[in-house]
Amino acid sequence: MKRSSTKALALLLMTVVLLAALTTAALAAPAEPEAVDIEDGPITIGSGTYAQGTGEAAPIPEGGLVITGTSDSNTIIVDPGDGETAAFTIDGLTLSTESGARLIDVQSGGAEITLSGENTLTGGGAGALIRVSKGQALTIKGSGSLELSNGTTGKAAHGAAIGGSVSEDGGTINIGSGNITIVQYGPGAGIGGGGPNAETSGTGDSGDITISGGNIDITVTAVDNYGGGCGIGPGMNYYTTPSFNKDGVLNSITISGGTVKSESNSAVKNNSVYCSGAAIGTGRMGSSGDSESIVHITGNANVIAIADTSAAIGGSSCYVANVPVNGYNATILIDNNAVVLAETRYKSALANNYKYNGAAIGHGNGNFITWNVDIKDDAQVTANGGLTGAGIGGSMSYPDHNTKMTITIGGNAVVEASSVDYAAGIGGSFYNQKSPDDTVITIKDNASVTAYGGSYYGSAGIGSGYACDSGNITITGEAKVTAVGGAGASAIGAGASGKVAGTTTITAGTFVEAYADGTKFAIDISKTSTGVVNVSDTVLNGRFATDANPPVDSDDQPSTIYLLKDGERDSTLTLPDDYRSFAVTASDGAGVIKVQNAADTSQYAYYLENNAKKNVYPLYENLDDNGNFEMLTRDNLRWASFIDVKPMDITIYTGGAGYAGAVDAEGDKIGDESGFPEPGFIITAPEGVDVSELTLVYQNGETRYEWTLKPYSPGEHNVYRFVPADDTPLTHILMQFTDKDGKVVVTDNFEIMEHLNQTLSMKVYGEGIDEGKVSFTDGENTYPITVGEAKVTVRSTTDNAVYADVEIEETVEGEPRIEAPAGTVYYINRGNVQVAEASGVALLFDDIIEVGEGSAHKEMLRNRALKELGEGNWQFEYKYLDLVDTANGNAWVKANNTVTVCWPRPENAPEDAEFTLLHFEDLHREMGINAVEDMVDSCTVTNITLTPSEDGEFLCFEIEPGGFSPFVLAWKAPDEPDEPDIPPYIPPVEPEEPVYEPNWLNTTDHFGYIIGYEDGTIKPNASITRAEVATIFFRLLTDEARDKFWTETNSYSDVAETAWYNNAVSTLSRMGILGGYEDGSFRPNASITRAEFAKIAVSFFEYEDISAENIFTDVAAGSWYENFVAVAAKLGLIEGYAGNVYRPNESITRAEACTIINRTLGRAPDADHLLPESEMNTWPDNRPGVWYYAQLQEATNSHEYKWSGDIEHWTAKLPERDWDALQ
Repeated sequence: MKRSSTKALALLLMTVVLLAALTTAALAAPAEPEAVDIEDGPITIGSGTYAQGTGEAAPIPEGGLVITGTSDSNTIIVDPGDGETAAFTIDGLTLSTESGARLIDVQSGGAEITLSGENTLTGGGAGALIRVSKGQALTIKGSGSLELSNGTTGKAAHGAAIGGSVSEDGGTINIGSGNITIVQYGPGAGIGGGGPNAETSGTGDSGDITISGGNIDITVTAVDNYGGGCGIGPGMNYYTTPSFNKDGVLNSITISGGTVKSESNSAVKNNSVYCSGAAIGTGRMGSSGDSESIVHITGNANVIAIADTSAAIGGSSCYVANVPVNGYNATILIDNNAVVLAETRYKSALANNYKYNGAAIGHGNGNFITWNVDIKDDAQVTANGGLTGAGIGGSMSYPDHNTKMTITIGGNAVVEASSVDYAAGIGGSFYNQKSPDDTVITIKDNASVTAYGGSYYGSAGIGSGYACDSGNITITGEAKVTAVGGAGASAIGAGASGKVAGTTTITAGTFVEAYADGTKFAIDISKTSTGVVNVSDTVLNGRFATDANPPVDSDDQPSTIYLLKDGERDSTLTLPDDYRSFAVTASDGAGVIKVQNAADTSQYAYYLENNAKKNVYPLYENLDDNGNFEMLTRDNLRWASFIDVKPMDITIYTGGAGYAGAVDAEGDKIGDESGFPEPGFIITAPEGVDVSELTLVYQNGETRYEWTLKPYSPGEHNVYRFVPADDTPLTHILMQFTDKDGKVVVTDNFEIMEHLNQTLSMKVYGEGIDEGKVSFTDGENTYPITVGEAKVTVRSTTDNAVYADVEIEETVEGEPRIEAPAGTVYYINRGNVQVAEASGVALLFDDIIEVGEGSAHKEMLRNRALKELGEGNWQFEYKYLDLVDTANGNAWVKANNTVTVCWPRPENAPEDAEFTLLHFEDLHREMGINAVEDMVDSCTVTNITLTPSEDGEFLCFEIEPGGFSPFVLAWKAPDEPDEPDIPPYIPPVEPEEPVYEPNWLNTTDHFGYIIGYEDGTIKPNASITRAEVATIFFRLLTDEARDKFWTETNSYSDVAETAWYNNAVSTLSRMGILGGYEDGSFRPNASITRAEFAKIAVSFFEYEDISAENIFTDVAAGSWYENFVAVAAKLGLIEGYAGNVYRPNESITRAEACTIINRTLGRAPDADHLLPESEMNTWPDNRPGVWYYAQLQEATNSHEYKWSGDIEHWTAKLPERDWDALQ
């Protein structure tokens, strides 16, 4: 035991010593770098070693190697060997050469240079300042600066500043950080390939260039006789006619971070122009290698590119004719969150020489390369082309040049593009198209695009340049496009003197706003034999007449035009000065469209049809064979001041007698004295027009009817009635009423239950108005008429309804009586319009409706009354009271004074009975049984004081203005049974159906689950991505389900662990709700289809146990989604479109998605049972009246609720949840 203890002690001591040694080593200061002064001799760096001058190689110390100092003769050679990298730091290094030497020469392997302090390299000639040729690699990092000056105005640099020396290709170049400034003169690139030095020599390719950070500023300027290289890309060859073996090739340029500014400039000497290459891009020619050529700007990069004759981003200038074209491809991809400003600038110094500019993005001036431009995700791009250069697209070309290009803008990209002249904002240029298929432009998804065509030699905003036909243009998805054409050009289509030769397609769901000077329509409809214009969105394509008053306001400024839909502003347009053509998309849904002058809102743009002035545009009547909306084109528009006639909204009770002018669809009367009131009309006239002096005229050949306008009733209001002239046999303005299903009412015989809560639309019968036979005149001027619609709410009465006239004092036995103070005034609909004659006002004294489920109303009122009264043998009378104008269609009215109602004493009440009158203040006539059942226990019930009349025949009480609704009169009858005639309410027995409940979802709490966009909109008709859908359902999981299935890992190739949607996608995939594609991707940013969404929704149910048959004609048997769609339909989660189609492969809209989500959760919002707008989150693009209004309010507002039958009744707003905590 003693020996073991000794060994243990020795072991412990050794451990302590070792720990102490390790601790000392750990606390030791980091190794110092070794500084080497370049002045002491040239430096060669190998693999882990370095040597200076003729000295022997020494190991690079652990702290690294720092090169400093100044020299005009010494250089740095990096030669670690193939596959090896030599790392060093430059700090305060200044190198220069007059012999064209390579100041830093990577001869093998790779170099990793860390920038510290300020560093300068100056040279010019054959060698690159930092030579990295094909097969070698360079990485630059650090926080210091590096200034490279290569060549002068009098001495061309044939080598690149960073990259290949003369005729050499650039290598692999990576810049991760640092501040780098490059000033380059001559044919070598700023970063990339070297230029030629003789007519027979080649030009260096770009190599593979990656910039992920730092601040890079490059300027390349041409030198006489040599030209200039690209800012970033290959060198340039101006010795010879372009050829595939003499011109540099773009390999790849990737800019994923940092700030990069690159500028290329041409030069003029002795009346000759010497061009530089693209600021970022390729040389003049393609080659077989260009099939892989790409400029990729991505990540959070911020890029500024400026050029003149060449493209800022794209091809270099080569205005040479008769060169064979092979059409090789190169790609410009701008995606992610990149921000790009590209410009080609017109320079007066070039005006009499080589004055034409390249595109800001795309072709250089004179082009031999097929360009594919793709802008997507959240990229922001501004592209301003110069003279003959498009913002995005082509530049001026000879007929034998390659003019092919494909331009795609999608995702959420925001793009603004313009051209100075000759070229389109997006598209082609002068001489820039051989066939319609040369130019393919697609704008899709949620992209937002603004495009201005060249002005003087007019070009399209989107389409072709001056004197060229347009190719293929597609605007689809939820894209938002504003386009302005130049002089003589369309906004979308062809430039001046051109026509549509390809296919112009604009699909439903887009928003288009376009302007042209009037030579063409804004959306071009002039076509060649191959041209097609296929616009299936609700687009109005209008053009004002040449002799029309210009649509300008009083200050001679461009006119603002409102597009109105159903009287509400749908969009605002601003026509440029002297422009006459416009095109605009109306929002979805049927409605009445008008164009209004904002400077004078009485003026509307009208067109002539059958000699009638029409200011209503029937967008929704123009359907193609597939049921899609077609573009409506209207020419020769003019402004005219219209007088607007809109009936006022009104609520009525059935059973009244009044207006005899109601007609059916054919104009035939539906009753001599129908149950409708005389309509009152709100008249809106131009400023200065006295409405009281107006006469309405109907003129049809020699037939003429006239009506004057008189105030509807006394008081302050702008509501009028039409009074026929003495010789006018047609005494009434004919009115037409339409129900909620769009069917014209053909009878005034209302069924109680059908019209218990019926809202009808009311408008002036259109015959005559549509033909221009109806107008207003004030004796001097004639004004065309425009008519609007009003709502008529119909409340039912029973056959037992009794009316007690206010002004009749005699008592009728068994009937009620009403008394009002002298001077009482009555108003229609509780508004400010008085009843014309008070003699028709009466108290409606009616039974509680007892049709169908009506007896349940009494039972529910009785049960609530017993809660107020206490137990006992109570007897009840149930009555509904209100004020109506019996002389005017039983219009609902309100008194301005307290009135006294005398209720007939029940005949079966004991003589000594004590009466209690209960007023149920929150219940209304139009409520169905479900609403009453929901509210009867919570509504306000007031015990009304009763005063017996002197003769004892009545029980009298007072009612404040507007205080009518159900009343229950109660008294005790000890020896009588309690209402034996009213059976207890037994809910109807429904056939048993399985009840399906979703799994894992929180169906109890009504949290808002989506938020709006930064511009304050909710975009109901925009598509929704797969990542967004995953995030929504992830939020809606119960806490237990989320905890149970939570994971942050997945097998998808395109869902990174750091992605904002990763937790949602990973968790729901683990649950089996989500799945990916066969290629292993999830495609988070793709728009989700209607079929995919149906699959996700039903996956929360036990759908395998649900038997369902497909009901849609376009859901193919055997398709992967057939059963999911069928089950979703059976569960009531989805609905189809007209024609019994589902459109499974179309993108689902945000409004449709929220509707299905709400149904999946069992939520049932109703527009009439939400909170006041002042208490809710509201959105300018989700207003009451649209079909999805309540659904989107449900999705964006957290709230408390209670059930009202099968709909939810909101009771309070809740704070929104912080969903970011789940990401």
